[in-house]
Amino acid sequence: LPIRRVARPELLALHRRVEETVQLGLPAGVEFLDVISPQYIADLVAWGAIGARTTESQVHRQLASGVSMPIGFKNATDGRVGVALDGCRSAASGHHFFGLNGDGETAGVETTGNSDCHVILRGGTAGPNADAASVSAACEGIAAAGMNPGVMVDASHANSGKDHVRQAELLGELAERIAAGETGVNGVMVESFLVGGRVLRQLVRHPLLALDLIREHRNINGVALERRSTPVSGEGGCEDLTVRGQPIRDLLPAVRR
Repeated sequence: LPIRRVARPELLALHRRVEETVQLGLPAGVEFLDVISPQYIADLVAWGAIGARTTESQVHRQLASGVSMPIGFKNATDGRVGVALDGCRSAASGHHFFGLNGDGETAGVETTGNSDCHVILRGGTAGPNADAASVSAACEGIAAAGMNPGVMVDASHANSGKDHVRQAELLGELAERIAAGETGVNGVMVESFLVGGRVLRQLVRHPLLALDLIREHRNINGVALERRSTPVSGEGGCEDLTVRGQPIRDLLPAVRR
């Protein structure tokens, strides 16, 4: 594909989309995959995350040290929590590095550090880590590092096998534990989309085929495809926005006790 030398239209569209979300009264949370685009939307973002595959990345830790919102570092894909804790500690310190200034020019950047960082438990190749024992162990490590103990639990990814139904079940389990007095969980992440579930793997690999099948209301491998199925996640299974609110509401009484 030809390289587009100017990304201004895309950046403006990204900023506009996030701004529309904020204007609805819904705070925007973003997982920062690259280290360039966040500078164009940081004024609209209330919370950010560094993913499992970049939690050890030095440039992402530098980014987190200079933004004006809380940042969550996810544990590594193999389940190691220590790298997320290291990310929090690194981002809490000031950094000097090359970046972009307000005019998009290369410049020397100096940050003062971000003390509002926390660990996100998302499970790993060894399995989930949202159980009480895993949360307690993570909080002990955080306290030993001199930080306020507490974690955010990602109900998706390895903690639910990317199963959107399991996400809701996990939220129910967390509600019961919090109501019983567990204090280590400070927040939860739930993946949602316009329609619950996720696109079939065959359709993700062949997007043009997917579009043709959807237009013609055909099916693949016996699974019917309808127009209403188009707004489905192509990644992990997501909760349906129309029903996702109930598991969240179930958490409220537990938190208020």
